[in-house]
Amino acid sequence: MYLRLDNIEKSYPGSQEPALKSLNLNIKRRQILALLGESGSGKSTLLKIIAAKTQYDKGDYLIDEIAVEEKRVEMMNSIEGIDYLDQESDVPSFISIRDALQRKLINYENSWSKRRIKKLIKILRLEGFETKKPEELSGGQRQRAALAITLAAEPEVILLDEAFTSMDFQLKHQIQLDLFEFIRDQNMTAIVVTHDPNDALMFADKIAVMRKGKIIQKGNPFKIYNKPRTKYTAELFGLVNKFNENDKENYIRPEKVKISSK
Repeated sequence: MYLRLDNIEKSYPGSQEPALKSLNLNIKRRQILALLGESGSGKSTLLKIIAAKTQYDKGDYLIDEIAVEEKRVEMMNSIEGIDYLDQESDVPSFISIRDALQRKLINYENSWSKRRIKKLIKILRLEGFETKKPEELSGGQRQRAALAITLAAEPEVILLDEAFTSMDFQLKHQIQLDLFEFIRDQNMTAIVVTHDPNDALMFADKIAVMRKGKIIQKGNPFKIYNKPRTKYTAELFGLVNKFNENDKENYIRPEKVKISSK
């Protein structure tokens, strides 16, 4: 799927500022895009609009150049081929992880389903927990199970909103390395909201930096980190040192500073 959002605007009742303002974004097929920005910058609202979990007020949202409005008859608070997971999502109650995965894959060929389940269990480090029910799992285990279920049925686009927050630091990075390799191998598109810039620098093909309902910079991780357009973007990705030259403020990353005896 190729996704395009043109001049999207969204306001919530009672809010003085719009959640999104004239937002434009193109998302190519098989791209992993990370959305970063301070709390309230509009990241989650944007993801919910892409997932059809909330409506936008103005603008155009197109999937493969077809306006989403023309797909309304196919939608029940979702779009076929787009799966959404946020940090509040949970696994189905009263059944095991394996049963939940089998239920998601009920229309798939049995041998393929078994291979898919085995692969996802391995990637999400759920070996030994397949027969556990939600009430028997920790928060991190439930989050990993929810990820496995979301990925099970071959979505074309996966939307992850802070979907790693309950995982231990070291385990999270091990899982992310395998998970995003799997997503690339499966030719999926992924849009990931994260508060951790190091995560985005590690796994993303492109990063979109958001502030006050707008995307203020988009580019590959190297460009975003090394050539930020604003102080806001620079500080979002780590420490910067300020120095004045010719009455102008300049900023530099600490690791770029070199000490010379000359």
